[in-house]
Amino acid sequence: GEREGLRALVCAEGMSDELKERKNILRRLPLYETYNRMHDDSKNPEELKTRNFVALSSSPKYLPPSKVMVELLDQDFIKTPLPLDEHLLGQLGIHRMDEIKFYTHYVLEKVASLGSEPLGSEILDRAMIIILTELNRLAAMDGADKFREKLKKSAFLPNSLGERFVPANLYSPEAKLVRGLLDARTWFPSGKFTSSPAVLLELKNLGLRVSIDRDAVLTCALSIASSSSSSS
Repeated sequence: GEREGLRALVCAEGMSDELKERKNILRRLPLYETYNRMHDDSKNPEELKTRNFVALSSSPKYLPPSKVMVELLDQDFIKTPLPLDEHLLGQLGIHRMDEIKFYTHYVLEKVASLGSEPLGSEILDRAMIIILTELNRLAAMDGADKFREKLKKSAFLPNSLGERFVPANLYSPEAKLVRGLLDARTWFPSGKFTSSPAVLLELKNLGLRVSIDRDAVLTCALSIASSSSSSS
C-alpha cells in the first residue's frame, strides 16, 4: 500500500542529514502497522482485513521480542513486513522489548484478563509452558530474579477444572500419598503442565508441593468431612 511504499522510499534513501531533520515528521505520520491481538488470531475474514496504522508519537511503541506468540501482541507492538522496517524504526527510536519485560507485562500481569477471554485460557497455558521451558535461558537476563519471584506469586497454574493457583498451592503428581487422599482434579496441575519433566522441574522450583505437610493433613480432613456431610 501507500504507507509501505513511503516507508520503502525512506529506507532506500537512507537516513541522510536532511532526513534526520525530518524524524519528528516521520514519527507523527500514521505509517506504521500495529499488531492487534483480538483480530490477528481471528477466524473472521472481515476482522482479518482490519489493519491499524499509527503514528509513533501517539504512545510508547516497541518491536516485539523474537519468536514470542503473535496471539500475545497488542497495539503496543509494531509490525515489520518490509526488510528495512526494523532499521527505519530503530532510527526513529523504536527498539525491541526484552523478553523479561514482555513476559512480565504482557503475560503475568494479564493472567486474570487473558483467562477470561474466548480462547484466552488456551493462549495463556501455551505462553506459560513456553516461559517455564525457557526459564533457564531467561535466568541470564537482567531482572530474572524479580521475574522468578513474580512467577512464584502468580496464579497462572491451572488444575484439571480450569481453576488457577500459585504453584505452591498445588501438588506434584509425584506426591502419590496426597493423590490418594485429595481430589486429583482440584489439587494437582492440569496434565499439560506435568507431561514435560523440564516443565515439572521448574514448577517444583517455583514451589509446587512434592510431599504432604500439616496443611495438607488438615485439607484432607476437611475434604473427607465435607464428602461425608454431602453424602449423608
